[in-house]
Amino acid sequence: LWLANYEDDGTITCKLNNSLWLSDRETYHTKLLELLKNDYYASAYIGDMQSPAFAKKMRDWIDQNTGDLLTNSTKDLDFDPQQVMSMISTLYFKGAWLYPFDASLTSDSFFHGKKDQNVPFMSQTLTTSYVNSEAYEAIGLPIENGGVFWLVLPKDSLSSLWESESKPEEEMAIVHLAMPKFDVERMLSLKETLQYLGVKDAFDPNTADFSPLTDASVYVEDISHGVRVKVDEEGVEAAAFTKLDFEATALIQKEVDFVLDRPYAYVLQSKDGSMLLAGQITEIETK
Repeated sequence: LWLANYEDDGTITCKLNNSLWLSDRETYHTKLLELLKNDYYASAYIGDMQSPAFAKKMRDWIDQNTGDLLTNSTKDLDFDPQQVMSMISTLYFKGAWLYPFDASLTSDSFFHGKKDQNVPFMSQTLTTSYVNSEAYEAIGLPIENGGVFWLVLPKDSLSSLWESESKPEEEMAIVHLAMPKFDVERMLSLKETLQYLGVKDAFDPNTADFSPLTDASVYVEDISHGVRVKVDEEGVEAAAFTKLDFEATALIQKEVDFVLDRPYAYVLQSKDGSMLLAGQITEIETK
């Protein structure tokens, strides 16, 4: 995935980065860290999860690798004091339209969403890929030096769009396009989504198995996802990060009442495990 997508040639930028943030309270297996470094280009950082400086270093790493596009989302990111590990992936993309919009043609119009909004709409006429299915229409805006930004318009509702399984063929068409400029940023948890998709063992302290990385018993406590997409007359700029937080499995401490108020036995064992003497107490004697 990295080799197929990484570009930074001045025309198009597509950067993918990975990192591990490890608590210095645990030990980790060098063999897997080397594999992650060499095969998956993942950097590893070890420090104190309770240190503000370590958390700032993590935030700076995300900002640096997302073109400072998500500073509003990362400003409050921190490590939980009980956390033992985070895995963070980032994506930064910036590409220009193959056919840029003429800014002089941008004008306000209404967008009918949760409420009616009067916002700037870009417009142009172009020949491009077009798809028409029972559930949606879609066009592909080509990006200079590769890539396509698809715009998908449901014929009914967005939910019906995601439920559609049809794969209609593309065709070329002359498209009279009008679309709003936008700049959207969101923070959300992916935990429930991934569990719905079938990723369950990693979140369960009883079934999670990360033994190739560490002998500590850990599980994924949460997955946070931040994303921002900007679209204007010149092109598209987008950034995202995904942060997996790992916590140690808590040992269950059984609570018992242990009252020696009836006859009991005892054993005296030496430091090498030998039983030196054993006896029983059937009555209490004092001197």
